[in-house]
Amino acid sequence: MTTKAKGSSIRQKLINLSVEIGVPFQNLETAFILERLVARLTADAELQKHLVFKGGFVGLKVYNSARYTVDVDALVVKADVGSILERAKRCAETDLNDGVWFRFENQVDLATQGEYGGIRQTYRAGIGEVLKNLNKAQIVHFDVGIGDPVTPGPMSTETASLIISDSNLSWLVYPVETIIAEKMHALISHGDINSRAKDVYDLAFLLPKSDADILGQALKRCFEFRQTELPNSFTTILKSMDTKSLERGWRSATASVPDKPRFQSTFETVVTLITEVEISF
Repeated sequence: MTTKAKGSSIRQKLINLSVEIGVPFQNLETAFILERLVARLTADAELQKHLVFKGGFVGLKVYNSARYTVDVDALVVKADVGSILERAKRCAETDLNDGVWFRFENQVDLATQGEYGGIRQTYRAGIGEVLKNLNKAQIVHFDVGIGDPVTPGPMSTETASLIISDSNLSWLVYPVETIIAEKMHALISHGDINSRAKDVYDLAFLLPKSDADILGQALKRCFEFRQTELPNSFTTILKSMDTKSLERGWRSATASVPDKPRFQSTFETVVTLITEVEISF
């Protein structure tokens, strides 16, 4: 099958799936492209061993969140970060004969972008034939963190491909408690200027899936590593927070979520849930 024909076949399968499950084609196309990026990274034995994936894509694929994303996030563990990043560039551009292509564009230090540390690699990507003008291609990010504690430890899992049979992802991912801990840190540390509304949605979705004892450990280790004082009461801080910035970003953060929940009720859910688990810390 030619590259063009393979691309057409993949798009048709994604269109059919879009109709079947009621998710917009663009969301599924991006999710498939991100899946194939992870497939390239985990096909390499060294990267599979030293990358622990986290963030919105893990929420989507492993924990069944309804929120779609345009990023793949991972933590480098027990390896030289520079070597891993160089290896990632080479592996991302590998042809797996799955109809998807990636071209490395640039790499930036996220600390210069107002984020908490880490490195971002930007790729142009697409399905079918490589575009002659890469500036017209979709942008996807691979964000790499460094050093963060994973509590109780990385979790090995297998995840089915969206549309390719016998092409499961075998990857290391964050336990739900560590995802929550990092999102709670972001929510608290950014304070009233926080515009990361996606964290509010994710926390409301993920908190019921967590173990209170493990979450308490994860929060303590996360805040300690990031040199932030652990609050005596998350509930008190959240209730006193000015949420105007978060609310302004809500529509964009939940754009891919069907039957979008209201911001205020979702934030109140987070407060209620963190109050319930905080009792067990």
